[in-house]
Amino acid sequence: MNLGRVADIIIEYSFYSLVLFVPLIWLPVTSELFEFNKITLTYILAIVILGAWIIKSIHEQKLYLKRTPLDILLILFLVANILATIFSMDWHISIFGYYSRFNGGLLSTVTYIFLYYALVTHFDKPKVIRLLLVGLAASVLVSIYAIAQHPNPIFRGEDGSFRGIDQGYWDVRSDLRSFSFLGQPNWLAAYLSIFFFIGTSFLIIVTKVWQKLLLLASISVIFLGFTFAYSRGGTLGFIAGFGVFIFFLFVQKASLKKIKSRVDYIKESIRLPKLGKTWFWLLGLIVVMILVNFFFSNAFTKRGAAVKVTVPTVTQLEIEGKETAQIRFIVWKGAVEIFKNSPLFGSGVETFALSYYQYKPAEHNQTSEWDFLYNKAHNEYINYLATTGVVGTLTYLALIIFFSFLAVRWLFFQAHTKERFLGLGLLAAYVSYLVQNIFGFSVVIISILFFLSPGIFFILNDSVILKTKVLLSEKYFRFAKTELAKNITYGLTMVLTLALALLVVNSWVADLYFARGVSGSTSTVVYTNLKNALRLRPDEPLYLSELAGAEASIATQVEDADFANQLEIDAQKHIERALNISPNNLGVWRNKLRVYFELVKKGDKYLPEALLAAEKTTQLAPTDAKLHYNLALFYLLDKTPDGINKSNETLIKVLGWRPEYIEARRQLASNYIEQGKGDKAKEHLEYILKDHPEDATSLQILESIE
Repeated sequence: MNLGRVADIIIEYSFYSLVLFVPLIWLPVTSELFEFNKITLTYILAIVILGAWIIKSIHEQKLYLKRTPLDILLILFLVANILATIFSMDWHISIFGYYSRFNGGLLSTVTYIFLYYALVTHFDKPKVIRLLLVGLAASVLVSIYAIAQHPNPIFRGEDGSFRGIDQGYWDVRSDLRSFSFLGQPNWLAAYLSIFFFIGTSFLIIVTKVWQKLLLLASISVIFLGFTFAYSRGGTLGFIAGFGVFIFFLFVQKASLKKIKSRVDYIKESIRLPKLGKTWFWLLGLIVVMILVNFFFSNAFTKRGAAVKVTVPTVTQLEIEGKETAQIRFIVWKGAVEIFKNSPLFGSGVETFALSYYQYKPAEHNQTSEWDFLYNKAHNEYINYLATTGVVGTLTYLALIIFFSFLAVRWLFFQAHTKERFLGLGLLAAYVSYLVQNIFGFSVVIISILFFLSPGIFFILNDSVILKTKVLLSEKYFRFAKTELAKNITYGLTMVLTLALALLVVNSWVADLYFARGVSGSTSTVVYTNLKNALRLRPDEPLYLSELAGAEASIATQVEDADFANQLEIDAQKHIERALNISPNNLGVWRNKLRVYFELVKKGDKYLPEALLAAEKTTQLAPTDAKLHYNLALFYLLDKTPDGINKSNETLIKVLGWRPEYIEARRQLASNYIEQGKGDKAKEHLEYILKDHPEDATSLQILESIE
C-alpha cells in the first residue's frame, strides 16, 4: 500500500468535506446551533489533514510546502494576532474565540492559515476545480432550504408548516428573511453571493448544453435563496462583485505593440469575449435575476419583519430594522474609543463583547437595543481596529490589498481562458465579501473561503509561482528508515491525530451538557449537566460561573444543611476560579453578582461581597443603564439611609441615560416614598402614567401616597 497516495486522497477529500459539510451542518442540541458545530467540524477536518500530511512526509522522507506570494503578509498577520492575544484583556477568549461566536479566535486563525498552506501544497488545477464544484453544490443545497423557509405556497401549507412534515427542527420558517443552514440572513447572503459568481464562471466555461442548463438552474436557485435573505449589506456586496465581474469580463490590457494612442489603448483594452452561444445563457441568467426582483423585490424595496428561529437573541444590526444605521454608528463610535485606548494591539482578539461595554456611548441607552449584548462591531475592519489595533488592522488590510492587486494585474493581462474566467469569479466573490463586511462580520464558512480563495486563485493562475520549499530534508527522517520504525511512527501519528480529534469532540460533548444545563427544567438537571460540562472542560469560565450560579441557587432551596453548606463553598470556589481565568469578563462578573444575590438570602455576611460585585460590573460597563439599575437594587439591601441615598443617586444617573426606563423610575419613586418624599415620588409616577396610563403597579403606588 502506497501510504503517500492514501494520505493525498485523505487530504483531498477532507477539503471536499470542508466546503460541502461546514455550510450544511447545524445541530439543535448544542448551546449555539450553527457556528459551534461548523467550527467543530472544521477543527476535526484540519486535524485529519494534518495527520495525513505528517504520514505523507514520513513516507516521502521529507516535509515540504508550497511558497506563495502572500507568505510574508500571512506571517505578519499571524504575528499581529499573537501579539494582540498576548496583550489581550482576556487570553481565554482571544485564544478560543468568544463563546457563541467561536470564529475569529487565535486558534481558528491558525487553523485557517494551516488550511491555506495545505491546499496550495497538495492541490492542482483539476482538484481546485472539483473543490469549487463541490462548494457550488453545497450552496445549491443551502439555497433550496432558504427557499423552503420562505413563506411560499409551494413548500408551505396554510398553517405555515412544511407540506408532509408535522413537527421537527427542520420545520423552521422565517417571516420574510431566510437564514437556511447558516443561521442568520446576512451570513446567508454573504455566502450565496460568493458562489453566485463562481457558478457564473462555470456557466461560461462549460461546453455541453446539459451542463449549462444545470448550472443556469443552480445559479438561479442560488440567486433566489440570496434574494430571500433580504440583506442590505449582502446586496451591496453583490452589486460590487457584479460590477467587478462585468468590468473584467470585457476589459483586458492589449499588447503594447498595438497601442499607438490613448484611444487605441482604450479600444484594445475593451474586448468582447468570444463566448458564442454562452451569451445566450448569460442573457438567460440576467432575465432570471430581473424576474426574481420583479416578483420578490430585493433588500432595499422589501424588508422582512423578523426572524423566527430558535437561536440566542440577535441584534437589530443582524436583522436590519429601522434603527440599523443609528445603532451601527453608535457601535462604531464605541469601537473607535476602544482603539484610542489600546491603539497598538487593541483590546485583544475577539474581546469586543468585553471592551465595548467599557466604552459604550451613553446614547446607546436611547435605542431599542439599550440592553443588548454586542460581541462584534458589525464592521469587520472597525472590529479588527478595536480588537487588534493598528498592527492587526494594517496586516489584515495589507493581505487583502496585495492579493487584490495580484488578482487584478493577472486578470488584466491574461487572455480569455478557462482559468481566467474562474479567477474572475473568485475575485468578484472576494470583492462581494469585502464590501459586505463593511456592514457585517465573518463567520466560519466565510472565513474558510476568505483564506482558501487566494490559494485557489494562485493554483489556477500558474502553479509555477507556487515554489516548493523543503522544510525538513531526508536527514531529519533518519529515525524512520526501517519499515519497523516507519510503522511505529505511522502508529504514533495516528494516535496523535485521534487524540487531537478527541479533544475537539470532548469540547463538543461539554457544550452539549452545558446546553442541557442552561435550559434545564429542574435544579437537579441544571446542576448535574453543568457539572458534567465542567468535568470535560474545567478551564471554561462560562461553565464555572454558570455552575456557581446554579449551586448558589440550590443552596437556598435544599433542606440538607450539610449539602447546602457545601454548595455555598463550591459556588464561591467556582466563581473565583472563573474570575482567575477571565478577570475582565463582564459576563462572569454578572454571574458572580447572581451568586451573591442568592447567597445573601442565606445571611447578611455575603452582602459586602455582593455590593463589591455589583460595583465591579458598573466599573466594567460605566454607561450601561441596566447594570447601574441592578447596582441601585443592591444598595437597597444595605437597609441603611446611606444605602437608599446611594440607590437614589444611581437611579438618577440611570434615568439621565434612559428617561423611559420604567422599572428604574418606579423604584426611585418607591425610594422617595420610603424617605417620606411623596411629592418627588408623585412626579416620577405621573411621568410613567403619562405614556403608560394602564400601568397597574404605578397606579397602585400613586394611590398609596394620595
